[in-house]
Amino acid sequence: MVVQVLFLSLLFGLACNASANDKKPAEPPITLEPMVISADSLLSFGFSLRVVRQEPGDRLLTLSIERILEKSDADRKGLKSGYEIISINGREIQSYEATFRAGSELHQIFIGRPEGARVTLEVRPPGKTKTKKLTIVRKTIVIEHSTVKIGGLPSN
Repeated sequence: MVVQVLFLSLLFGLACNASANDKKPAEPPITLEPMVISADSLLSFGFSLRVVRQEPGDRLLTLSIERILEKSDADRKGLKSGYEIISINGREIQSYEATFRAGSELHQIFIGRPEGARVTLEVRPPGKTKTKKLTIVRKTIVIEHSTVKIGGLPSN
């Protein structure tokens, strides 16, 4: 995916530079064939985390949701940016070491999990006292784009 995006960016830059420098009439836009991009976050469950830890020591003070991948199971189940995580799989977050290094508990829970893996989070929305439990399932997300146009004006 990175190579495709970089390639598209290069094409766009070249198309803009060529028409601006040559002062020729704008070429019609280049229309690419439809493509499918598999989107997958570094974390297996379609959301990113904000970690605040205690120093010295590496215990978690707070763990909250930073971003949600659109159309992920987390998104469908109502997980939102800013939600504070109270517990992971029934265990309070302060008992975890604040690291995602290979072999750590948080790494094993969140990173590189197989399709269908589950994690249960007890979360609290910002400014609220009531918590709720959500079980998030790891699912691959496919984002489909029907047509991508580069340079020029949209075709009629």
